[in-house]
Amino acid sequence: MIASSADTPGTTLSPRSVKLQVVAPLDDRTSGLRGRPDLDAFSLSVALEPAAKAMERFTEALAQMQADAVRTRFGSYGVGLIPEESLIESGHRNIVQVLAALRSGRPPEHDKLDDARRTRERMTQGVPADELHDAYRMCLRILGEQFITLAQAAGVDESAILAGTRVLWDTADVLTSVVVTARQEAELDLARHDERQRIDFLRSLVFDASSQPELRQRSAAFGLRLDRAYWAVRGHAADAGQCDELRTTLDAMTRTYGCRPLLGVIDGDVIGVVPVMPTLPTGRFTVGVGGPAPLEAMPHAFATASRMLDVAISFGFTGSFQMSDLSLRVAVASEPELGALLVTRYIAPLSAEGDYGATLEETVVAHIAAGCRIKATASRLNIHTNTVRHRLARFEELTRVHLDDPDVMLELWWTFVWRSHEHHRHERTVMREP
Repeated sequence: MIASSADTPGTTLSPRSVKLQVVAPLDDRTSGLRGRPDLDAFSLSVALEPAAKAMERFTEALAQMQADAVRTRFGSYGVGLIPEESLIESGHRNIVQVLAALRSGRPPEHDKLDDARRTRERMTQGVPADELHDAYRMCLRILGEQFITLAQAAGVDESAILAGTRVLWDTADVLTSVVVTARQEAELDLARHDERQRIDFLRSLVFDASSQPELRQRSAAFGLRLDRAYWAVRGHAADAGQCDELRTTLDAMTRTYGCRPLLGVIDGDVIGVVPVMPTLPTGRFTVGVGGPAPLEAMPHAFATASRMLDVAISFGFTGSFQMSDLSLRVAVASEPELGALLVTRYIAPLSAEGDYGATLEETVVAHIAAGCRIKATASRLNIHTNTVRHRLARFEELTRVHLDDPDVMLELWWTFVWRSHEHHRHERTVMREP
């Protein structure tokens, strides 16, 4: 930090007649000075003009002093990291703002400062937010310290120096407030930019097979390793507002040492490439899973994940599902014409029986679930075994089939699974209607 001194107070100052020296910190020298507006703004500006002129003559030295100080104190400003001319230019701007405050007798107004541009520039140059703020305050403290000594050397009245110090203190508060606001906005902008980059990369990775060679080159930047297989996931939340929660859940569930997941919200669904097969519990969310597969095969794996999601939702399932979990239900959901045909064959003949037809259907469903064992079926329905035999015989009579035929049992299973599928599809349609 620098200070100026002259042989006689009140003499005309010039760079040649001033000696630069270390002075006490501003915080120590101005204890108790705030809150003493002894002079009005105009009178104060007149009284401080000699000090302002002295500071103006030392502009180049003060700008260099600020640059040297931040390089010494903060590693992110080290030699070669931030251009020297950029630091000098910032030092000049600080001096201009301090001089403007001294010559107006009041601190600047927050909305008339444009230091946000400089803040964003420093952040893009890699200066951490904390160092940016601290370096800014240190530069303003340096200028405040030099103001005190230069003002004393120029013969400025002590009461005016105290009032001027208060103005500079308030100026520092306003300027650093601008920096903090600009820093927060810049951090949000950078975060949004990074998120857009992630989403664009993820979208290309899972949708565009033609861009795989290029994407593989960029994968390392997003934490994806080329020497392992990944799972593609597509998740759905009943409430669109829960997508972030689902993404956070999947991130925590699939993160592993040395390899992190890549997840994002695209078109209302949570989409991702993850290194671990997710095992989401039932309850709130539904996730389709495809893979595992290398990165270049992600479009195919993601198409499978999307299909599994659709099938699981169509049956009203929650949790995470790959093809082995859904098995033949994948085929049932994809063959609506066959499902309708089987309903006509096995369910329509029961309608003539009225409520008893529904009882027969319930009995056959329970019989299939019980492994076609009479006693197990009776236990499930809490009825006598003879009642089970009677109902099954009546079903065979109405549908003209034999339940000991394996093909018939497979078609019946398909029929009832299809009916469940259609029931949930109808419920979703009703829920979407206004």
